[in-house]
Amino acid sequence: MPDQAEQPVRPSLLDQLIDEDPSAVEERPESMNGTYRRVVEGFERDLLDLLNTRERCRTWAAKLDQLGSSVLAYGIPDVTGAHMASRADRDRFFASLGPVIRRCDPRFKSVTVTRSDRNKPDDRVVHFRIEAVVRVAGAPEEMTFDFQMEPVTRTFES
Repeated sequence: MPDQAEQPVRPSLLDQLIDEDPSAVEERPESMNGTYRRVVEGFERDLLDLLNTRERCRTWAAKLDQLGSSVLAYGIPDVTGAHMASRADRDRFFASLGPVIRRCDPRFKSVTVTRSDRNKPDDRVVHFRIEAVVRVAGAPEEMTFDFQMEPVTRTFES
């Protein structure tokens, strides 16, 4: 069995199952750069799915203490009522995202969420950056993702 650091970079299982060209009989071999790009796109897609999923708004019974670490707890806190025009509210929101991302996706070893320099005083769209260390082919890899939140619908885009 090869050492983890020697394992080739491979897309996630979901990305491997997606057939981008169903009419092709054989898959063309992909370059290492192409595979790495697909891996990064997979992380970005997964982050976007997480950002656009809201966690359960009701608590469950105390005796069901394992549910907090299950798939039922997947998602970010609801930001519908948050006043995101306030810098303090945005900073609180950004601070809350890192632990949620690490809880919902254990591939992320560390996560830092910061305001993007694309934010302008008159721009209502909330721009932010996620800097993360993820494990790719057994080795830590730094990745950066830029996202924005549309203020009316509270949906996220990359």
